[in-house]
Amino acid sequence: MRGFVHPEFGRLLCPVTLNWDDPVVRAGIRDHDPKYPTGPKHWAAFLWANERLDPDNEMAGFLRGHLLTKAARAILLGPSAADNDGDADGAGEPSSRSVGSSKPRAAKWRIVHITPAAIAHMATLVHFALSSQATMAAGGDGGKWPYEQFYHHIVTFIERHMEDSDREELLAWWDVQVLSGIHNDEDSADEDENTDPAELSIMARMRLKSKTRAAEGAEPADEAAAVSGSA
Repeated sequence: MRGFVHPEFGRLLCPVTLNWDDPVVRAGIRDHDPKYPTGPKHWAAFLWANERLDPDNEMAGFLRGHLLTKAARAILLGPSAADNDGDADGAGEPSSRSVGSSKPRAAKWRIVHITPAAIAHMATLVHFALSSQATMAAGGDGGKWPYEQFYHHIVTFIERHMEDSDREELLAWWDVQVLSGIHNDEDSADEDENTDPAELSIMARMRLKSKTRAAEGAEPADEAAAVSGSA
């Protein structure tokens, strides 16, 4: 049993602006009453830390729900890391890393930062896992929930509508919650500095040449500044 018929799953899926504890609200949602919309713009409680909205600061805890980071750790680090939460309010840092014996996907794929798209993807997966829908699809027709719209609404909000400081703080928080401590020096070593020039990849060669050209282009300006300063 999943979806709004489940008391706990329903609470997590309930739009954060509605009171799931109110039996009238629960009945209205389950009966698809238009007075209680649950579409992709009516964001669910699980997106917030503690599943609660601060009416005076709607950004507080937004996209820091514990199920989101559990999903990210399970996928990028492995199932054993999924329960490695920080503080209950989403403010703390996971106390330890338990990623099993194999190298986690995040290290294999050299994922060093969590992006808005990754956060939206985790939100989409969690919503589907809580819902009663049998299969995931883009949705929007045939009674399927519009997951594609939901995903794009979140990405667009983070990238275009969040204050720069809020966005930077959110992404830095996600990096700590999911990725901190999994990249050792060997994993993060720069190919340009540690690889024989004859064995560099085409990407590394192009990066090195661009870096060299940039440095050469800066020299005349530096010299001009020095001359100007001494005049």
